[in-house]
Order: sequence, then C-alpha cells, then structure tokens
Amino acid sequence: MKYIIDFDIDEISAENLKKYCSEITINDKQKIVTYLKETPLSAFTSSPVIDVFTGKEVYAADNAHSDSIYCWYESEIYYFEKYNLQLKPEFIEYICKKISLD
Repeated sequence: MKYIIDFDIDEISAENLKKYCSEITINDKQKIVTYLKETPLSAFTSSPVIDVFTGKEVYAADNAHSDSIYCWYESEIYYFEKYNLQLKPEFIEYICKKISLD
C-alpha cells in the first residue's frame, strides 16, 4: 500500500506541518478532494482529528480510505482541503489520470 504523504501527520508538530502546507492551490483540487472523500473507508478508529493550528476537533474519527493502491486518512484530507497540504507528486499524477478516465 502506498501513502499520499511521506510522514505521519499525527506525529508532526504544527511548526513542521506548516512546511508541508502551501498558499498555492493546485489545479483540480476540488476534484481531488471529492475523490479522497468518496473513496470507501478501509479502516476505522475512534481517534478524533484535531486541527494542530486551531486546537479544534474537525472530525470525530480519523478513519482511513483506500482505493487499493493508495491509503489516506481523514486528517490528510482535511489538511489538503483547508491548508493545501502538499501530497506526493506521484499521487497527484495518479489521481488526475484516474479522474480524467472516470
């Protein structure tokens, strides 16, 4: 299984996470967000997603999604959607090809 980022988002400090976020929005961001959210859940947890920048709970559970090639978590979707978390370039390329074929 491949992952969409190279670090454990639950183990990174807010200061370090900022380095992986951008003010620049990538092309097709909303289509990618839709794909990430609509892909079926593959694992469940009771651990909530807490925004490290605001301290607020943003999801009740940090469940995992998988399309059988890649795996990602609710927290990664949240930071990508809200703060432009930089996902692996190969994942962006993979997802854009997949979206264009659907």
